[in-house]
Amino acid sequence: MKKRFSKVVLPVLFIALGTGGAFFTMSAASKDSLVQKYGHIRTAPNNCQQQNVLCQTEETENACMFGSTQLWGKYNPSDVSCPEPLYRIEE
Repeated sequence: MKKRFSKVVLPVLFIALGTGGAFFTMSAASKDSLVQKYGHIRTAPNNCQQQNVLCQTEETENACMFGSTQLWGKYNPSDVSCPEPLYRIEE
């Protein structure tokens, strides 16, 4: 009886755990896809000044703003220019 139980129930249990784990990691990955960056004001064509405002890279209806000025992002933190459009974080 014990052998029969372990031959049937244990594989089903492992499949259920594996499937649940796959769904859990997929939902966690989709939450991590939202990238937050500090916005920058363009002060010259190739110069940016960082502001203490968090924005997101995922496109929404509203641009990320600092007062009435649109904020931009850097694709690479060591870049001098800031060509990446940033958007307001939606709650």
